[in-house]
Amino acid sequence: MAIYVSSGAFRVRTVPGVLEAATRLGVTHLELSSGLDPIADIEAVMPALLASGLDLLVHNYFPAPVVPFVLNLAALDEATLEHSRRHVRECLRLTGRLGGGYYSVHGGFALALKPELLGRPEAQAELARSQGMPDREAAFAVFVESLRLLCAEAKTIGKQILVENNVIAPKHLAIHPHNPLLICEAGEIERLFAAVAADNLGLLVDVAHARVSATALGFDPADFLRRLAPLTRAYHLSDNDGREDSNLPITESAWFWPHLAKGRDIVIEVYRLDDDAIRSQWALAHRILKP
Repeated sequence: MAIYVSSGAFRVRTVPGVLEAATRLGVTHLELSSGLDPIADIEAVMPALLASGLDLLVHNYFPAPVVPFVLNLAALDEATLEHSRRHVRECLRLTGRLGGGYYSVHGGFALALKPELLGRPEAQAELARSQGMPDREAAFAVFVESLRLLCAEAKTIGKQILVENNVIAPKHLAIHPHNPLLICEAGEIERLFAAVAADNLGLLVDVAHARVSATALGFDPADFLRRLAPLTRAYHLSDNDGREDSNLPITESAWFWPHLAKGRDIVIEVYRLDDDAIRSQWALAHRILKP
């Protein structure tokens, strides 16, 4: 088990700035994630990444392209799907260069979203209502095929792909009562893994996503964590009120600690912290998980 801090925890938005801050604060494991400044050429920052001495993971939309797009491995339009698969292939190559064991990516979805709608459940619900019920089964089939292809490619370089559970918010379902987001609940995650049938596919459980989806869909988030433990390779940790994915700091009394499977990687995914708060969150996770 290793404990990482997400790049989203830092207030600087450049790769060199995050690397410097992590080193200065004593963080030894860093997940490179969404929210950093766009990078026109990854080679421009590779010397800093390779010289950092940090253990590095690549997650989802890193490196962010100059022209934004929506990363969706279940996309029903060919252009978005091909762009998404190409991004994942590039991330797998980057993972190999940085020495990480796996690359992690968000779950797919049936909606055709534009970048400005990401993270806005009410706007997504309005879009779903205007478009009509999206074809979840068709999107699920595309997602399965994407993961089969990409896991086979990842296996040739000795890497794993982790998929992260999506979050459906109660406010979304209050506007449009059909969920267009895949793998929010345990049954569909188990179905996905059975359909892909790749031994280098793992699950990244975002406990905050699980808590909000549990409120929206009416399941027990603790049961969700326990049930999916055999598939789980890593966790994203943050907290919220159960109604909105707000990436709040973790605390010693957080609901999820007793239900985490032992020996899995941990990523502290709390956003926009000052230096003292990053040190505190890092120390708390180590105190609880590595006493």
